[in-house]
Amino acid sequence: MNRRCVSASAVNPSFTIDSALLYAHIDTTYNSGDFVLLEQSTECHNCPLVKVCSLRHSTTKLLVDTTFKSVIAVNNSQGGIINCSPSPIHFGEYGHYNLTINDTSCTISEVRSPVNSHTPIYWAFLAYLTLALVYGTALICFNRFRRVFTNPRITESDSDRLLVDLAAPVPRKRRLGFLDTFRGICIVIMIFVNYGGGHYWFFKHSSWNGLTLADLVFPWFMFVMGVSMALSFEKAAMSASFSKYRVLVSVVRRSAILFLLGMFVINSNGSKNSWANLRIMGVLQRFAIAYLFVACLRLFSLKTASHIRGMQNNMSSLAGAFVDVLVYWTDYLIVGVLLLIWCLIMFLLPVPGCPSGYLGPGGLDDGGHFANCTGGAAGYIDRLLLGDSHVHRRPSCYHLYRTTQRFDPEGILGCITSIFTVFLGLQAGQIFLVFESKKMQMKRLWYWAVIYGVGGGILCKFSQNDGFLPVNKNLWTPSFALVLSSLALLIISVLYYTIDDKEWWCGEPFYFVGMNSILLYVGHEVFEKCLPVQWEVPMNHSAQLFMSLWGASFWTVIAYAFHLNKFYLSL
Repeated sequence: MNRRCVSASAVNPSFTIDSALLYAHIDTTYNSGDFVLLEQSTECHNCPLVKVCSLRHSTTKLLVDTTFKSVIAVNNSQGGIINCSPSPIHFGEYGHYNLTINDTSCTISEVRSPVNSHTPIYWAFLAYLTLALVYGTALICFNRFRRVFTNPRITESDSDRLLVDLAAPVPRKRRLGFLDTFRGICIVIMIFVNYGGGHYWFFKHSSWNGLTLADLVFPWFMFVMGVSMALSFEKAAMSASFSKYRVLVSVVRRSAILFLLGMFVINSNGSKNSWANLRIMGVLQRFAIAYLFVACLRLFSLKTASHIRGMQNNMSSLAGAFVDVLVYWTDYLIVGVLLLIWCLIMFLLPVPGCPSGYLGPGGLDDGGHFANCTGGAAGYIDRLLLGDSHVHRRPSCYHLYRTTQRFDPEGILGCITSIFTVFLGLQAGQIFLVFESKKMQMKRLWYWAVIYGVGGGILCKFSQNDGFLPVNKNLWTPSFALVLSSLALLIISVLYYTIDDKEWWCGEPFYFVGMNSILLYVGHEVFEKCLPVQWEVPMNHSAQLFMSLWGASFWTVIAYAFHLNKFYLSL
């Protein structure tokens, strides 16, 4: 945003997205040049006020940010800071505001009402809801008429009964369709946010601590990968030709392909790249590492569901209730040791120029005292082992905290807690294998969701910034893994109940997307800047939201076309 201050006689600064116009009026006996305008976003944790500009005219105009609430103050010639009222204030997009300054106070008032920047979201929701209702109604009508007119021997009374029966969902043959549906939901959201998410802050990654919609997708996909792994291993173990060696070779091969594919995708930015600046870690790379570790861990301790149920019969009722945990106690122990290693490194590893256990974004955080400590030990390890030139250039904290250090949100240390996320998903998959009663499966999904949610809440003290381990996607803290696993279990329980239990929904259109998740992930990254996937539109929420929704819808249609042709990419 252009924060340059101009005089009242100058042309108004051009509005940018998430901006408002502020008129600063000076009514004081002091020289106008003695005042400095200060500002800070309330989202910036423990950040000092920063200089915006010097007020050298009786009236000065400038753009202010409307993303979050802001604290506005002025500094006079005697070094005193005057806090403006109201404070903090949430400016509205494209609104006009007066800032009146005198010797002892400054006040902010609204001159022209802002627009409702959320209106495009309401219209988009209404449009997609209408589309879903029209599609669902047309599908029901089509099935009714097809059934009636393709059976000439149906009598009138039979036809009446048939129309009633057709109102019920058609039974589906595939098992656990919620997996592809949930995977598809994650991919669609990922495409939407990667294409800008309409430039709404809650559709972007959080600056540091906390959660937004964009922060949910990656860990959910990790969790679902763990669930799928449990089901795949069960199917392989039941095969007469099962060989742990062959499965291990397949796991290593898939992990290597994923890692190399990730390096290709993340460095394909449309411009010529250099080996000296090649980014090494990324989303698919972390998938590969977590998949390799968890798959190998489970492969060497693998037990079939029938074998576990046999062990359950010889246990007490209390032990039998936790049989899916007890039979894999060594796996839990190993993952627990990994979490301990993560904590020891994060809190005890000496980082030059930084306090031990620092978990902040650096820059302006904590008064700017630890400006070069972005990510603490996690950032230090990446810069040390990978090299500064191979680390992500602009992390999500770059703009808000004005950081100067590179930090990789998919760095090395976060792989440990990502393994933890996949492992929790793996154990969730055991619920569907070991416990045959759907009622028991639903109960256990909810029990574990509550346990993970409460555990994550305790670690972060149910606050954004004041916990022992804040919920943080950049660091992938254990609290982040627990909270997101809890949310994943809740969503899985709903999808499982509606799709696989009651069969009220078949998962469309997300089901098609989930069946080709790798293809769509790579495709949307590689063709991001190509027509007709994306094109240049005005920088406002309406146009940007349209392009983000268009991109997600485009790849959903592509997935449906691949589904019709029975083309699925798997590694």
